[in-house]
Amino acid sequence: MNRRQLLQATVGSGFLGIAGCLSDNGSGGETGEESLGRAVVRQGLKVGVTGYTFIDQYASYERDRPREAQNLTSVEYNTPPTSGGQFLLVFVFAEHQGSARKHFPSGEDDTTLYYDGEAVNQFYPQYVFTNGQRDFGSYYGAISHSEAKTRGAYPPYAAQGYMVFGVPRQFDPKKVTLEIGWGWNEDPGQAQSPVTETWQLTPKSANKTAAEPPTSATHETGVTTRTQEYETDSKEPTTTGWNTVDGTHTYDSNNNGDDDESR
Repeated sequence: MNRRQLLQATVGSGFLGIAGCLSDNGSGGETGEESLGRAVVRQGLKVGVTGYTFIDQYASYERDRPREAQNLTSVEYNTPPTSGGQFLLVFVFAEHQGSARKHFPSGEDDTTLYYDGEAVNQFYPQYVFTNGQRDFGSYYGAISHSEAKTRGAYPPYAAQGYMVFGVPRQFDPKKVTLEIGWGWNEDPGQAQSPVTETWQLTPKSANKTAAEPPTSATHETGVTTRTQEYETDSKEPTTTGWNTVDGTHTYDSNNNGDDDESR
């Protein structure tokens, strides 16, 4: 199918600092296993896992109030539901690589983390969350707020942030398998995802979480994206009410070639 080809994507420095360091895998095959720090392009989306960290508690900020104006109390913090546990935060990004509407994985119902072969509990902060010392951007919050899974999103939409899981305190990254699915041909829930990619949290040397840009840059700058009411070839994008990554993107209106799924 002929589609408009993405020629230039000058994304904000915060996102490039993460995505630019990843090794891309090709598009051959519909399933695969990747190591930490690698990204793949499947079904018009580039998805990568760049790092992880741990926290003992978290509380979510309210979206409609400035974070600096919110004083969270101890009762507002979530702790692992089982004793001897901790929260594992895995940093994930997803970037539109095509020209048509795509449904993005949200982390809910399309993502499973296995520890030593057993699926663990997953948690879904709705917005930026904190452990009382550092703020973290929620990947689920970015996708769900923009409806990028349920309604889909157009280029140059991208999202990044942390997925949250409950794991034992005695943690071995070699025992982790993270499965993420995407690429629905119909609205999510109506058809099974045809693509499932698996990541390991090794090698440890590839853990880039410490270099993650501040969440103020992750969650308060701009991304332009089209809603499903817009034609794919429209040159007039709209801006979502809550943004995940900034940047400018240029399309060649005279190019009718096929999109390269492997770029």
